[in-house]
Amino acid sequence: MSDPRPTDPPPRVEVRLPGGRTLPGRLLAWRQGPDGAWWAQAIIQVPAAAIRQVAGEDYTAVPREPAPRPSAGGYVLAADTRPGQPRTAVLHAADCWTLGKAAHWTTITPVDDPDQARALLLIDDTTACDACGPEQHLPTAP
Repeated sequence: MSDPRPTDPPPRVEVRLPGGRTLPGRLLAWRQGPDGAWWAQAIIQVPAAAIRQVAGEDYTAVPREPAPRPSAGGYVLAADTRPGQPRTAVLHAADCWTLGKAAHWTTITPVDDPDQARALLLIDDTTACDACGPEQHLPTAP
């Protein structure tokens, strides 16, 4: 049996959740408990809405990996979703570096259509990102 190279991704698994639903995952390790039962340490991806942050924990160092920018261009809308705060949104190029520093209360929504991106900038609570300047890359309106 050969050892996997450190650059190889962990092997794929299916993780069965309560209720019978399964999610794809990656198996990191097997661990045996003091009672002899085996446990799997695995990585799964779940929708962000399924995660509840724990009060007192610091999430600022958790990396964010925005979706790659489509080859034909693309935009995303970053909206502030804090309760009790005024709704504000910022239009970004999909590969804007500032999206990696977005706060946990920020909702990121892809905007694939340039006309829709242009229309979003006409809404009072929506601005263009100062870092990536997405409005400079929008095709001119017909």
